[in-house]
Amino acid sequence: MSQEHSLSNLPIWPQSVDVRQLGLNHWAAGGPVAAPLNAVKSKLAQAGIHLHQHQRNYDILTWPLTTKGFFKLKKKILSILADLGFADP
Repeated sequence: MSQEHSLSNLPIWPQSVDVRQLGLNHWAAGGPVAAPLNAVKSKLAQAGIHLHQHQRNYDILTWPLTTKGFFKLKKKILSILADLGFADP
């Protein structure tokens, strides 16, 4: 089954129960999940359904530090844990 064919039926269930928003506890800023997820989001938007992707606090704090490996993140781990309330500053 092609991606376009499977996406064409996507809004049927939410529309049948009058859903206007869906929440997804996954944030895909890039990588192999981002493009299909953007296609899903676009298809739902065409049907008047908003897909909200929740970004967790630790993702917000760590994601910008993981652009070129682990070392930038490693240097900030203690301050990130403090920001999240898991360690003293």
